[in-house]
Amino acid sequence: MRPYPGFFYTGDGVGCDEHRYIWIKGRVDDVINVSGHRLSTAEIESALILHRGVTETAVIGVSDDLTGQTVYAFVTLKPLSDPRIIIIYFTILRTIYT
Repeated sequence: MRPYPGFFYTGDGVGCDEHRYIWIKGRVDDVINVSGHRLSTAEIESALILHRGVTETAVIGVSDDLTGQTVYAFVTLKPLSDPRIIIIYFTILRTIYT
């Protein structure tokens, strides 16, 4: 993949803030294949971060004998968040994505 001839392309999405700091947002081509369904890690992370009790997320694909890959999500909760409510929320998301 060489979208910019003469330049090194990492495949990372980045942004620049008002102070001209560059922020790496993540891979633009990360896709997890679960039972033939191609799922974008960025889209899953975006869905998880919508919960008001979540501050940060990361999603990876892990090899699975049955489905090819399975989704593992790493989630950082805000202080005093009730993990039971968040587990219910993630269970609903899992139902939507499977």
